[in-house]
Amino acid sequence: MINVILRRKARKTQKENGDEEGTVRNALSEHCLSHPNLDFALARYCHLWAYHSFMNLFLGTQTRTSQWITHHRIALA
Repeated sequence: MINVILRRKARKTQKENGDEEGTVRNALSEHCLSHPNLDFALARYCHLWAYHSFMNLFLGTQTRTSQWITHHRIALA
């Protein structure tokens, strides 16, 4: 869908400038990815990793702390 819009804009400017192929190639290369790479995939799921790490930090710390306190109370009793 985005490629179609960019091609239409490029053809419009192509007619205005009289340029045949250069405008279409430049418009497509500026705004389109040839394939999604690893950085693109990481960027899509970055917010999920942040949520998971915070959840692991708080829940993991809570369970470890409660176990430590339980053992500490047993040791003091």
